[in-house]
Amino acid sequence: MGSTTCCRLFLNRRVFYSFAIRQSQAFNCLISRQLNTISRPSSKRNLRANNWTLRNQVSLCRYISSENGVNSDLQIKGDYLEFKSNSLQLSWLWLRDHCRCDVCYNHLTNQKNFLIDPSISQSSSFTPANVELESDGQELKITWKDNHITRYDISWLKENSFSRESKLPIKQFYWTGEKMRSEDRPVVDYDDYMKTEEGLKQSLYYLLKYGFTIVQGSPATIEDTGNIAERVANIMETCFGRVWSFTSDFERADTAYSNMGIGCHTDTTYLTCPAGIQVFHCMEHDGEGGETLLVDGFQAAHKLRQDHEEDFNYLTHAIVPHEFVDKKSKDHYYSLGHVLSVAPTSRDLTHIRFNMYDLAPLSTIPQADVKQFYTAYNRLRKNLVNPSNEFWLKLKPGMVLLVDNWRILHGRSSFTGKRVVCGCYINRNDLSNAYRRHDVL
Repeated sequence: MGSTTCCRLFLNRRVFYSFAIRQSQAFNCLISRQLNTISRPSSKRNLRANNWTLRNQVSLCRYISSENGVNSDLQIKGDYLEFKSNSLQLSWLWLRDHCRCDVCYNHLTNQKNFLIDPSISQSSSFTPANVELESDGQELKITWKDNHITRYDISWLKENSFSRESKLPIKQFYWTGEKMRSEDRPVVDYDDYMKTEEGLKQSLYYLLKYGFTIVQGSPATIEDTGNIAERVANIMETCFGRVWSFTSDFERADTAYSNMGIGCHTDTTYLTCPAGIQVFHCMEHDGEGGETLLVDGFQAAHKLRQDHEEDFNYLTHAIVPHEFVDKKSKDHYYSLGHVLSVAPTSRDLTHIRFNMYDLAPLSTIPQADVKQFYTAYNRLRKNLVNPSNEFWLKLKPGMVLLVDNWRILHGRSSFTGKRVVCGCYINRNDLSNAYRRHDVL
């Protein structure tokens, strides 16, 4: 697939015709529908148009074939080709635009050379002359009326066409506190993580499935914490630095720099694209408390969708502002975004942006919608802070926690004594790239 020989433009204007379908049920049904339409034309123009459509569709119905004769899995439906066995329906324009031959696609750069123009969609360039299934039904071959030939792997078509089904290769495990406590902890040994592809891939798998993973046995240093992060991707620079370290000294205008308990939240909600991963490493603590809280935001949002779908939908559309202001450093970050985000086709949850500490004045919510916003937001909050959804763990030196900041909310209990935590962020785009580079996504 993609070779110049297989997909070149045929200049001799010769089209291979296969007269396999003559009496098929699909063919007869098509003629019947078209004749019923033609029998009631509103004008001579409509009659001519219907006759033109009939001739072209009847002609094309003849040319659906396979290596072994008639192919009953393929059916022409106007401007679409349908695979009846899996309800896959593809438009001719989409198929022509997604040709991956050497003329239409640069396989060295993985970029398109060809862009379809709908204004000339009636051109012979976008009209099929012959459609075949080859390679035991695993490959679709289309010969277009301009003699251009395109081949597609059926699996590629399924993977890349529109679908309401989830396309995640790993089923995400939405967890409550009880469910998570009954699971084996998503832990990977430090040496395996740092030295083997299998160890890194296992951690990425845990991140995608559970939303967090733990690397156990690391040296308790800032440098080694940064090295753990960089096994996934480059570290994300923020106003807190590259790899930050904090204790309860209020050095920055943030509750993290205190010994107070902090409720569950996601970080960097004030950025246009919040951090993808947050890394935590407690390098020192000589007091009590300071347990880390994790909450599965997708589980809480899923519960909201089940119980109050109108509130769930509202939070996927309402634009909410967040900000970070530090008068000492003069940093002022501000962003707008949805509290909940979903995939455009499957409607799977993709992002929760929840931090009531960093909410900015609600200048984006019309006054008539204020009550609806607070109702929906608080219903989600109640799910998040429900004790049954809480998973607590005590971070210790050598135990590095990586959290999916687009899914898992984190917090902590209050503490006494000196507690030093270091960490960093990884950009969301770089995390998605790591999933694909290591064949996890």
